[in-house]
Amino acid sequence: MKGRPLLSFTICWLCGSGLACALTGWTLIWGMVGALACLPLLLRFMDVRGWSILFLLAAFVGGTVHWEWNDIRNHSSLPETIHIAADEMDGMAAEIQGELMSDVRIDGDRADFKIQMSSLLPISDSPTDTETAAVSLFNGSETLMVQVRLVEEEEQQVAAGWKRGDAITLKGSFASPGEARNFGGFDYRSYLRTLHIHWLFKVKGASSVTAAPQKGLGNSAFFGGLTG
Repeated sequence: MKGRPLLSFTICWLCGSGLACALTGWTLIWGMVGALACLPLLLRFMDVRGWSILFLLAAFVGGTVHWEWNDIRNHSSLPETIHIAADEMDGMAAEIQGELMSDVRIDGDRADFKIQMSSLLPISDSPTDTETAAVSLFNGSETLMVQVRLVEEEEQQVAAGWKRGDAITLKGSFASPGEARNFGGFDYRSYLRTLHIHWLFKVKGASSVTAAPQKGLGNSAFFGGLTG
């Protein structure tokens, strides 16, 4: 470790980032105090002296600050974009369009995948809302986790045909990811947050999904038109 300063710097940086990932608020502050109190003893045990100690302490603090700085910006822009409170979005029906960003994982009667949303059109039964226009997210600023409930066994084959990069249109509703119900249990909301995903989009039936390859040079139909 003493002869590999870059490795030591990287380890201290990752330790700082890991502490900020695991703790928040006052628990993070007290965790930092405890870690900084113990770190000099550890570095002395490793026979790290002089300016190297300050160098590695700066790496630890830098990793923590860098994580927190990025985490502050890790939030959903959807409520602000469509001018709806976050609690009102939970359960809101909509038609969305975007690009399929992951492989489709099929588990029994459910298919899961990620999309980069490009437009959104709220669906309402109220006649006064029929003039609502689609909201365009031209910068691709929102990634969603989609859950499609397959109502028939044959729909598994349909879902298997959806591919990464497809242009996709879905009709369903937004849902807030669930939190851990038991102490120490898996927190799905926190997990998705590390992926910068803040909303689920739940769809009933493969018939509510329309997917097609993107038009362009990679599309076989495009080459077929050139050669035809």
